[in-house]
Amino acid sequence: MTLFSSRLRSRVGATVVALALVAGVGPVTTQAANAAGPNYCTSTEQWQLYYDGYVQVQASYNDSGLHAKNGWLRYLIPGVSDSGRQYTANTASSTSTAVKSKSYRFWDSWDWSVPSTQFSCGYNWW
Repeated sequence: MTLFSSRLRSRVGATVVALALVAGVGPVTTQAANAAGPNYCTSTEQWQLYYDGYVQVQASYNDSGLHAKNGWLRYLIPGVSDSGRQYTANTASSTSTAVKSKSYRFWDSWDWSVPSTQFSCGYNWW
């Protein structure tokens, strides 16, 4: 009877751990930066598999006295993978009301020994 109970406990324990892992692995917003006004960027981790990044700019928006010419985002796993800067198209002028945006998907590494994925974004100004 003790052997059976021990095996049952092991199976129940393994099932609970497996369910906890599956339930805990979902889409998680990892970073949002410069979210004031139409100039902003975001990164969302999806199922611990990849990241969806987004950056947008509107040149006519006065961002602390500056007007965005374009925006960029970048993903980096040091020593493993680098997306390089992914740019929006340039705005036509500092008074342009057109919104320029860029979406980018970056696949994460399945190697747990590599450094964490880093996200950065920014703007170039008129």
